[in-house]
Amino acid sequence: MKYLTILPVFLAALALAAAEITITPERPEALYRCGETAGYTLTVTAKDGRPLRAGKLHAIFTRDSCTPVARRSFDLAKEEPPYIAQAALNEPGFLRMTVMLEEPGEKPQYKIAAAGYEPEKLRPGMPEPEDFMQFWRDGQRKLRETPADIRLTPIPEFTKPDREVYRLSVGTLDGQRVYGFLTIPKKGKAKYPALVNVPGAGPGIFADVMLADQGFVVLNMNVLPYPVPRLAGESRAKYDEYLKAGGHYKFRGVPDRERYHFRNVYLGIDRAIDYLAERPEVDARNIGIFGSSQGGGSAIILAALNAHIKAAVANVPALCDHGAPAKGRAPGWPLFADEFKNDPAALEMARYFDAANFAAHLKCPVRVIVGFIDPVCSPSSVYAMYNRIPTDKKIVNEPLMGHATRMSYTRAKAWLFDQLTPPQVPGWPESVELAVGDLGLRLESRSFWTLYRIDYKGDRLGVDQWGSHYGNVFSFREYGFVGSGHRENENERILSLALEVDGKPVERPAPSIRASAVKLVKRSMVRGLEVTDTLEIADNRITETVHVTCRSPERLGYAFFCMYPWATSFTLYRALDEGTGGSFTDSGEFLLNSPARAVALFNPKFNKGVLSIVEKEWRTGPRREQYRDTPGRYRKHYSQLLAGKRFEQGQQCEFKMTVIPYECTPENWVAAAEKLAGKREKK
Repeated sequence: MKYLTILPVFLAALALAAAEITITPERPEALYRCGETAGYTLTVTAKDGRPLRAGKLHAIFTRDSCTPVARRSFDLAKEEPPYIAQAALNEPGFLRMTVMLEEPGEKPQYKIAAAGYEPEKLRPGMPEPEDFMQFWRDGQRKLRETPADIRLTPIPEFTKPDREVYRLSVGTLDGQRVYGFLTIPKKGKAKYPALVNVPGAGPGIFADVMLADQGFVVLNMNVLPYPVPRLAGESRAKYDEYLKAGGHYKFRGVPDRERYHFRNVYLGIDRAIDYLAERPEVDARNIGIFGSSQGGGSAIILAALNAHIKAAVANVPALCDHGAPAKGRAPGWPLFADEFKNDPAALEMARYFDAANFAAHLKCPVRVIVGFIDPVCSPSSVYAMYNRIPTDKKIVNEPLMGHATRMSYTRAKAWLFDQLTPPQVPGWPESVELAVGDLGLRLESRSFWTLYRIDYKGDRLGVDQWGSHYGNVFSFREYGFVGSGHRENENERILSLALEVDGKPVERPAPSIRASAVKLVKRSMVRGLEVTDTLEIADNRITETVHVTCRSPERLGYAFFCMYPWATSFTLYRALDEGTGGSFTDSGEFLLNSPARAVALFNPKFNKGVLSIVEKEWRTGPRREQYRDTPGRYRKHYSQLLAGKRFEQGQQCEFKMTVIPYECTPENWVAAAEKLAGKREKK
């Protein structure tokens, strides 16, 4: 079956087109019930910015790029803009609209939109074979009856003191091998969670050392029957030579299910995952898999085959719903029905390599991303697979995305990483209450072992409420906050905690500790940044030192270091360096915005103040001391740094702040703060 995707070969002409097509859907989420009308507003803008008034505009509707549904044409010289195109589906599927512009003197221009009609009701076009899992279990058993043939070769130029990188190959059936890379972090004696990745179709991938630098053992497995070269040019040349010699691997061996390319590949990668779980560095309870396109379909397949997989992420997964043409829909890559003209033998074989059939046998949670205008892995094929998953699952719809990756994939991988994170600190209680001099504090696991409360001489100064975060948080461009208690994007990952009480190490702290001095050193990963936060509490003072080392490149929007959410009973603030300040009025705004070295608050309800002194800072770029005047919640102190900072691997920065609660009368709260600041400065 040939599909009515008439635009892909012309997409390259878009950049040269004289006019621009704009499609505005009536429903941004692009989801409808069967029988509802989907509407789009079309506009065409000429080079001069005015509406184009020459040529013709055609809106061609199909069901999933296959069955024609409707067509609407507009004569731009005769009809006034905007142009309304509408159509509907009466059964589950995807309504695809291809807009074609015929402008005089120009090449035709195309643009696509799509809408889903009850996609949660889609089912695969062919049933699962009765002996489906038996076929694969027989292959696994047959391979495991042979001696394991694992070969590791170090790659010295990528091996560092804190990681080891190897080429890896694994024997599979029929004398064949599968090839990949194994990267192992070396940051202590702890077992590490592990990640498995198969790439999209093409010349293959090299080792992912960045994920290893974030604390994961990483297994990158290619589907090609040779070691993939490291350099892109060399890997492409090798790949082209391989395809020229025998055609594309995606069709090699059809229609024999025993000889089809992916059979021995998946059995070999399955065995590589078993080997991964047996390695002493790996926490076998925490192995995840992710991938996009071919890698997305592979993630579903391997997660169903291998019980070690704890969670899976599949972006625009291929290898789904090979039987879709039987129901008038487009299948996913590699389009067996099209290539083999619906040959029954080819389609029978394809059933054993359909991710939709593997999906029904999953035992782990899964996250899936689907692009509504994907011409390679059709959205209906992805949904036909997704709807068979029996476990905890979630699908992210991308109505305007084709065969691509977006932030939704990054967020799904962040979810995966969180699933693999072992208990933050085995042997520690959920929180630790501290009594240090006149200070009463709490350390809290929910906020990744930052402070959670501050009392001074029996009065509550720092908020004790979930979501009022202490500590450090980083804002990543086009991603959002990570760090402190923020869990909406991904978790800060604790690498180690070290607690000292009165100068002595404590491995398993009690839920309540009384001491004259406490020191907590926390090492954690915030995406590609390794953060060491040292919290020292003594002499009724809290000193926090934040050291950041870039392990993989990151671009920040900004960072908030040493956040302290003070109680709303604080009503006055002042920047001591400048002699400026004011009153909190529950405005909800950011106040102060000053580079002051010392700032103070006063709480007339308890006759207590708090002085914050910046003692060390990274001096490239501005620093702003801010208070968030949030009604009924807090007067939160932020030190904002690193705005727009691009971190390269190996770069470091450090920030240090001391917080000193004090007691005085309302008349001299500023003088008392200035005196404390002066004494601190002399030290």
